[in-house]
Amino acid sequence: MRLLDDTIEMIPFRLEQLPQDLRWQVEQFLAERPASPAARYRPEMIAMRNRWLAFIGPVLQEGAAGLGSTPCAALEDFNRRFARTIV
Repeated sequence: MRLLDDTIEMIPFRLEQLPQDLRWQVEQFLAERPASPAARYRPEMIAMRNRWLAFIGPVLQEGAAGLGSTPCAALEDFNRRFARTIV
């Protein structure tokens, strides 16, 4: 995945690869919102210091993304931004 420019490379991981305690919180979040974009598309995640990024798409600028201080906050932001990205 490219982020901002070709010089910054980050390795994304699937929700299923989160540590067990975070994965449980994310699965609970998604179960409570089964029709949400995050539940339907299960975006990949990147941890960056004290921020989490949830995204779909090969290049951040062309996909949908959400940012938050926790994985669930990033998924909530992803849900809010999803419709704006697609339209």
